[in-house]
Amino acid sequence: MKCVRFVSAILACLILVPAAAAELAPIDPQMLNPPPIGGEREALRQEILSTKARLDKCAGPPACPERALVQAKLNHLLKMGMILGVDQPVAEAPRVAPTDATDYVSERSFLLSKIRQEGQDIVHIVSEDRAKFTIIDHCKAMKDLSYLSSMMTSEETMALMGGAGAAKTKADVNACIHEYDAKEVSANRKAAIEYCLQANNYLTGNKGRAPFDTCMDRHDMMQAMCKQELELLQEYSIRSPGMQRGPQTCPGVQPNPREIQAILSAPGAGTLAELPAKFFAPPPDLSLPLSAPPVAIPAGTVLETTLQQGVTAVSVEHGDIPTARLDAPLAVGGQVILPAGTYILLKTRIIGPGTPPNSVQIGLTTTSAVLAGQKRMELKSDELVFTILRQPPSPFVRQPPALAGFSAAIQGFTTKLRFTLKP
Repeated sequence: MKCVRFVSAILACLILVPAAAAELAPIDPQMLNPPPIGGEREALRQEILSTKARLDKCAGPPACPERALVQAKLNHLLKMGMILGVDQPVAEAPRVAPTDATDYVSERSFLLSKIRQEGQDIVHIVSEDRAKFTIIDHCKAMKDLSYLSSMMTSEETMALMGGAGAAKTKADVNACIHEYDAKEVSANRKAAIEYCLQANNYLTGNKGRAPFDTCMDRHDMMQAMCKQELELLQEYSIRSPGMQRGPQTCPGVQPNPREIQAILSAPGAGTLAELPAKFFAPPPDLSLPLSAPPVAIPAGTVLETTLQQGVTAVSVEHGDIPTARLDAPLAVGGQVILPAGTYILLKTRIIGPGTPPNSVQIGLTTTSAVLAGQKRMELKSDELVFTILRQPPSPFVRQPPALAGFSAAIQGFTTKLRFTLKP
């Protein structure tokens, strides 16, 4: 099972994949907000169709150099279609097992054609085919970084292109796949759910799912893989030194009623060791150096901006990086330093309780501007303070207990932010 945050973020990245490598543009961070899944199924189905048609017309370099990117986009769209239960009219076969042990793309297609016949709500006893499919997708997410090209510098993107880059990617993905055993992953999922559900039955008591989810985070390989994917995505989405790296969590595993009944009626699962350390290894620091403005910007210069996505106390705790866009060009002495529409990365923090009861104060400051090729220019500003009210928490929503219920947001797209720059 893969996580919704990861699905939404990857969808955003895919939407931003350029038509060709030479047309890279800074990421549009508003696309990282999760869409309402129920209303996206038909849109996703149509996107699969259009991407498949585009791939069919793309023969590859030199006439169509973006084929690898389009193929990566299609692969992830098909994966998300399966997760969201989209009726996919696209045949991704081959339905014959590939003979090349290093051809993980064909093997993934073969496995997908098999696991489509399994129940989508089965999470307790997953087949070895589904476990192997998960391993391949995990290794592609960690090692085949073409889907993150919109978050890379021009130099990084060029390193992925061409024969040498493709060969290295294939070798890295295959090496990753060989680190895992599908039988072990399948057996671990079964053991982890049985142990965690019997020890933390969220259907009784008033603790909700939090203890069960925390237990699964520590004991389930598939959950740990999902978390590592989120952390890598977060590193690429931040890329600024000194920015908070918040904890990343995947939506909890949800056994179906039949599975729950069978697990709770079975003998106790006993004890279960935590996962090996490699499942909790932190991602690499991918921060990009901040450059100074081409000319000194006088202290007191005002940036008129518009917030691009909602900010909540929970999103601050998660380490999400909100952005604003310049409403007007930033010019010094008649020279335009930043054009209108430039994305400004913001740093957020929880200041503390607000004056009204059940409220919290959030501070926002600027850190840098996103330039062409994902380069960053340092921008330091004063701090703007907002107070938001607490809403009734839900025990079935994963969020830090100390911030549970702070879901009211500083609204995106309508909130104007007027920052004053510091020297």
